Amino acid sequence: MEDANEVLVCAAEFIKDRLYFVTLRTTMKPKSTPNTHYFSIDNELVYENFYADFGPLNLAMLYRYCQKVNKKLKGIALSKKKLVHYTTMDSEKRVNAAFLMGSYAILYCKRTAQEVYECLTKSPNNPSFIMFRDASIGPPCYQISLRDCLSAIYKCHQLGFFNFEDFCVKEYEHFERVENGDLNWIVPGKFIAFCGPHARSKMEDAENANGAVAVHCKAGLGRTGSLIGCYIMKHYHLTAHETIAWIRICRPGSVIGHQQQWLEKKETYLRSLLKEPLQPEDRNKVHEYGIYSIAGRPRAASFQGNTKSLMEDNVSGIMHRVDEIKLDDPGPVAGASSTNRYSMLTQGDKLCRIKAKRRGIPTSQTSLNTNTGTSTVGHSSCDPSSCRIRSKPATQSHNINNNNTTTINPVTSLTVSKSVRRAKRTSCMAAQAHATNSSANHTIPQPQQRMNMILRSADRVTRYSLRQ
Repeated sequence: MEDANEVLVCAAEFIKDRLYFVTLRTTMKPKSTPNTHYFSIDNELVYENFYADFGPLNLAMLYRYCQKVNKKLKGIALSKKKLVHYTTMDSEKRVNAAFLMGSYAILYCKRTAQEVYECLTKSPNNPSFIMFRDASIGPPCYQISLRDCLSAIYKCHQLGFFNFEDFCVKEYEHFERVENGDLNWIVPGKFIAFCGPHARSKMEDAENANGAVAVHCKAGLGRTGSLIGCYIMKHYHLTAHETIAWIRICRPGSVIGHQQQWLEKKETYLRSLLKEPLQPEDRNKVHEYGIYSIAGRPRAASFQGNTKSLMEDNVSGIMHRVDEIKLDDPGPVAGASSTNRYSMLTQGDKLCRIKAKRRGIPTSQTSLNTNTGTSTVGHSSCDPSSCRIRSKPATQSHNINNNNTTTINPVTSLTVSKSVRRAKRTSCMAAQAHATNSSANHTIPQPQQRMNMILRSADRVTRYSLRQ
């Protein structure tokens, strides 16, 4: 290996004589010595991008990183060694690595976000950390910093949004997959964001809803994240930057384009609506149980990842409700073109397609084994101020609150929708017939009963792929 002085760019000490974070010029793995152990996560914990976005890494990856570091610190073989988390000059991997190390220091070394950021940047030779961007196409019009992400972790941990001592990482990783629902908890016991399964809905008051509220738009990222962000800023007084950071840590890709500026413009107004926000008192967190809590579940059974335990899980209520939602078109609109209907994908459709492809779901061979109508194509707008918040009336009662004991409460599903241009009914019927015939020739190797309607991303992609 090259001389240490030539390779080392900068270093930060987080636990005296024990834990360090360093940046190296070389891409070669440093060789551990009798006194030092080197490790890296640059190629282990990798962000799944939509377009040019690259982070921050999600909550499950942060959890796994913290477990990894704690295991090394407690390991007998490494008990007398200095642990060095190293990264390279790759700017994207470097800022994600710094986010993980900084968050670890906040959660386990009891540092503030400001103290951690100063530790990461105080070296005179320290290169600047690049800014995180959104999941849109083209140059970013708005960015959030590493400091914003660290501040979000600090404040949300203080509020009790999450607790890694009581956290089911398997549940997070299971339900965030497209084939298992594509949904993420954002606020404990209150908000879940997921990919939108239906087009028609009714107005609903999210703040006064009993139990948790499932919110979606097209991909469950842009308008969904924006409106959940409004609730967070109003009730917890997080800044717009911290709010965006937290939502993206929970659900990567959320809040897109000028929705980011819109949230920043609404920050002062939303804070003025509630003079006394929810804050921890006397070291008592606002939320006793955080998102993906094990202890806070109505049933104490641990999540095993199989169908039986899945149906017993606290999130299963949403999956039952989504199972009954249909994608019917209410009627034709004069002058609508069937060509435009299927050739123009909205930003939400494109993001859904990317998610489906990540999981290896064949977009042209997905079975449409449902009795639904044709899906509608909404022209997604980035401006949440012109969106309508809607809900599908529940025909079955489930309590999906992940904190309270089970009671009979309606599950609320909020749709953040825009005006929809619809094709002629003849085109819709032909499309449905075409899709039905195709489904007879293409089957899924392992049909997932009760989950067909959850595959909305793949469903939507299939409908368009068949017509391209």
